[in-house]
Amino acid sequence: MKVCGIVSEYNPFHLGHMLHIEQTRLLCGTECAIICVMSGNYVQRGDFACMNKHARAKSAVLSGADLVLELPTPYALSSAEGFAKSSVSILASTNIVTHLSFGSELGYIDPLRDVAIALLSEEFPPLLQNELQKGISFASARQKAILAMLGSKSSNLLSSPNNILAIEYIKSLFRLNSSIAPVTIRRIGASHDAKSASGNTASASHLRNLLENGDLSDLIPYMNKESFSILKEEIELERAPVLLKNAERSIVSYLRRLPAEYYERLPDISEGLDKRLFRAVQTGLSFEEICKHAKTKRYAHSRIRRILLCAYLGITKEMAAYNPPYLRVLAFNTKGQALLKQMKNSAELPLITKPASVNALSDNAKRFFELESTATDLYYMASPVPAAKANEEYRTSPIFIAEK
Repeated sequence: MKVCGIVSEYNPFHLGHMLHIEQTRLLCGTECAIICVMSGNYVQRGDFACMNKHARAKSAVLSGADLVLELPTPYALSSAEGFAKSSVSILASTNIVTHLSFGSELGYIDPLRDVAIALLSEEFPPLLQNELQKGISFASARQKAILAMLGSKSSNLLSSPNNILAIEYIKSLFRLNSSIAPVTIRRIGASHDAKSASGNTASASHLRNLLENGDLSDLIPYMNKESFSILKEEIELERAPVLLKNAERSIVSYLRRLPAEYYERLPDISEGLDKRLFRAVQTGLSFEEICKHAKTKRYAHSRIRRILLCAYLGITKEMAAYNPPYLRVLAFNTKGQALLKQMKNSAELPLITKPASVNALSDNAKRFFELESTATDLYYMASPVPAAKANEEYRTSPIFIAEK
């Protein structure tokens, strides 16, 4: 049986995500099992997930996935390269995944693979450095370097967010020398972060805006009934939407207390960005104001947001550099249960299938889990009505959904 991995955030799960799972099964076979690696309570754009990870994982399993594993917070709050590398590493470490499926604006593999190979070549680094010395952003410098190597058709692929992630996934497979075969589904309808819907598809960003500023019923056309029902329940229980602004004073006050030298230890810091961030924190009165003060043409807004959240959560560059230390199960169905039985024998990393599993972890893995526990406690403090007790991670088991 083919086992296909999907890297996800499902923030929230919508019809476009459901279509991706359905199209993956059309490519890989209707009996194909789906394992998702999903960001936990924080997401790659540098934000709190709108709904907690177990609720989002449940949505995924009720909507076609068989097993959902967590992408720990240090990797979820990483660059596209780090996010892809860690996610693919988790899937590869199961030793049962045969395919990796991802969306892309392009919709077919070969040109994406060509760019991935170029980015890993010896020719690329000096071309990149030459462009960076001109003071432009990393993204622009990378695109210009690929333009010089492969021409405009290839470099243009690096101007679309899903293509960029697709290329990073393929790069990660090459670096791991993995036998996992990449397949891509062409993204249709609303583009990534589009501010309006296209037919019955909308970006997760648009849905989050509706969730924060509109009527909940506005989301109905864009979500399957299972995921909408879970979101509605979380809202009724006053656990969603979780918004960064709800914790903003706590975040800013904590950042103000950090010494200047602490910023040197944060992930993705380079070329004096630590000093720029420290100054921005001393003058900014809100999270967005701090980001605005720190942002330049060279430093993307999302990068600044991720670094600041890492500072708030205690994530250092040393921690972000480690490979994922365990496989954390968030939700699964009957087919997923069979996959877990296989993984107990095949997986290279320890499986966390219940809170007590943490006791058997190495000291380093326990340190990661403790950080995850703290991050979850802080996440729940940004709920509409904070109610979760401290150390919630040590009491929360994966969700099992029996097939009817």
